[in-house]
Amino acid sequence: MPSTPLVFRWTAGIAPLHVARVRDITERQDDEARPRRHGAERARIGRRAASGERGAALAYGINQKLTAMIGVDHACQTVLRHPAAAGLAAARDRRHADHHPGPQP
Repeated sequence: MPSTPLVFRWTAGIAPLHVARVRDITERQDDEARPRRHGAERARIGRRAASGERGAALAYGINQKLTAMIGVDHACQTVLRHPAAAGLAAARDRRHADHHPGPQP
């Protein structure tokens, strides 16, 4: 703690001598504020980490669904390319035509 100088004040002989003791409390205030700043920083880091975890979980879920859809698509293409699936391809084409009719003449 820095030394505490004394401050003297004399008023033209009509008032008594005033003595004041001055203390620099800057260091103490910094020491008291440091835990609050550190707590706020930890909270901010925690919020960022939680946000990153939520983003990763969302990306994982979306990736799983897209991978499943791609797998089903590849399986369907494999089945339709097989010679025994010729009847299935024709049925698929008929079904598609029934649900999506072209322009009427």
